[in-house]
Amino acid sequence: MKKLHTVLSVFLLAVILVPAARSADTLEGIRKKGVLVVGVRDSFPPFGYMDRTKGEIVGIDVDLAAAIARNLGVTLKVIPVAPSERVPSLLDGKVDLVAAAMSKTPDRAKLVDFSLTYFTTRQRILAKTGSIVTVKDLDGKKIGVVEGSPSEAYLKTGVPAALVYTFSDYKYAIDALQKGAVDVVSMEGVILNGLLPSLPKDAYEIPRGIALADESYGLAVRKGDAKFLEYVNATLTELNKSGEANKIFERWLTRRDAAVSASAPPAAPRAGGVITRTTTTDGRFIALGIRGVFAADAEVGFYTPQGEFICNGKVLSIYGDEVYVDATCAPKDSIQPGFPVAMGLSKEEAKKIIGERQEVLKKVKEESQKEAEQRRKEIASEHMKEEAQREKYQEQITQQKMLLDYQYDEQHYYWGGYSHW
Repeated sequence: MKKLHTVLSVFLLAVILVPAARSADTLEGIRKKGVLVVGVRDSFPPFGYMDRTKGEIVGIDVDLAAAIARNLGVTLKVIPVAPSERVPSLLDGKVDLVAAAMSKTPDRAKLVDFSLTYFTTRQRILAKTGSIVTVKDLDGKKIGVVEGSPSEAYLKTGVPAALVYTFSDYKYAIDALQKGAVDVVSMEGVILNGLLPSLPKDAYEIPRGIALADESYGLAVRKGDAKFLEYVNATLTELNKSGEANKIFERWLTRRDAAVSASAPPAAPRAGGVITRTTTTDGRFIALGIRGVFAADAEVGFYTPQGEFICNGKVLSIYGDEVYVDATCAPKDSIQPGFPVAMGLSKEEAKKIIGERQEVLKKVKEESQKEAEQRRKEIASEHMKEEAQREKYQEQITQQKMLLDYQYDEQHYYWGGYSHW
């Protein structure tokens, strides 16, 4: 069972707490209202899914949230959130905590604070028995993945010869596999292990010799919510020490009743986000939502952090909660990380949201500047090393040339004071 998950060692990681900001009273607020509101997945077993017999959402994340609520002495209220709604629901105050199989990525960490890693899994593949033996066998194969997953990102770079097909939900990818529309499905190994028993016996397998990207999950709180984050981490640590965490994982990782039919809600017609990264394509940026849900092909507007309109643009594609947007502005540096982007909002409405999210925008800008500065230092360091190597090589060449000049001079060579032709 220990091989099924890696939870014990990760709880020992050190935690860096950010000074509390406006959300510093979250912990006290939860105690006062007597309810902990947590955003969870309702179609992602075994972390969160709708139990048909109970008529409620159950899973690993729900149990962890219940333990936190129990320690606080309050009632737990879970709200289903789609991947693209996790950050906005937290920033809007709709939930106090997100426990929704949320990967700890650098971009998300600019908008929220993550708890200790409570689960680490690997991206694996599901295919017809005997059809895939090595990663090389994936070349030319049609592979189904969930939009925005680490599998999608890995396959596009690690197995460029594969044909990657994206689906909005894992169940659609599995259905495509059974119908022969794709040859392989790739996603978290823990999810595939839970799904395998529901498929025709011995018809499909998860090749143990193939592992793609690693992925770490953390619970998310609002940025700067230091007191609450400290409490969450203390609870997770205690669950680990007492053995309760191990019981939770064993209980859900050995269950085989995770057949679900929930689907993500449709995208809202209005949304706001913040640019977190630039891309190598001029005028193309990556944004994360801070309110509402973006829709593919929708028209958007770009703004300065002060709320001044810059130019229009369009949503190119959406991968989970990452939104790829193209801008009509030139030059490229007219839009930078920390700048807002809005969909379906008037300029006045966008400006209002920007005013409410100044702390978030500032933090994204600061974190992006730190990343850029770190990268500049790395480049400078690499350049200095290369220069030192070149100087050393040049010195060796010079010394060798001096030696050659001493030994050979106009077709003469000198040895013991005698000259020979």
